[in-house]
Amino acid sequence: MNRTPPGRIAASFKASLRPLLEPWSRPLSRRCGLLVVLILLLSLSGCELIFTTSPLSFLQRDPANLPPAQRIAWAEQALASGDPAAMAAAYAVIKDQAASSSDPELTYLAAMLALELSGAPAMLMAVLSGSAEFTSAADVEEVFASVDTAYLSEAGGFFQATHDNDGSFLSGTDYILGCMCLLFEAVETNSGNAAGADYSDLNDFALDGQTAVGADDPAYDTLQELKTLSL
Repeated sequence: MNRTPPGRIAASFKASLRPLLEPWSRPLSRRCGLLVVLILLLSLSGCELIFTTSPLSFLQRDPANLPPAQRIAWAEQALASGDPAAMAAAYAVIKDQAASSSDPELTYLAAMLALELSGAPAMLMAVLSGSAEFTSAADVEEVFASVDTAYLSEAGGFFQATHDNDGSFLSGTDYILGCMCLLFEAVETNSGNAAGADYSDLNDFALDGQTAVGADDPAYDTLQELKTLSL
């Protein structure tokens, strides 16, 4: 089987996410529908201000004392706020509930909270902007050292759980994000070494993503690269 070097993945990754960024060149009235999606996926700092400057009095409550359904609502608002302390508190109170849940909305919420807390969105934006390289095992290990791999590993597990619960719930970009989580989980399992890590979970999840989204999805080619990743 032909294996894919990480440099090609970085280029393909940028191409697959570019359609999500293009609407921000349009008038505000035409792009409002994409606001929440872009906040959750890419943590765009300019958009976060919409939430962080808004009153979120609901977040002043202690989530540990809320019923399960209200904990989920609290966690959704914490994620939208972009506040690290609120997101950490939210994740702490829903992750056990999510771990045993068959609800794709809940497992996806847990995945996105863990992803945000890992620091990976900033890394992904750096790759997209070209300010960070992702072309060799050494590059992967450098990025690995800049993120919280415990959160990232848990995010990968929740992306997998969301797929298992309902594969159609995830977008092509979600599958790419899940793959990136699983990539770093594999590096963590291999004592921080990218070369020689077992990427079988990543490869399988990329194949699952291709099957779920179809060949017409912009993420399909990137998932193909991830399916045959070699470092």
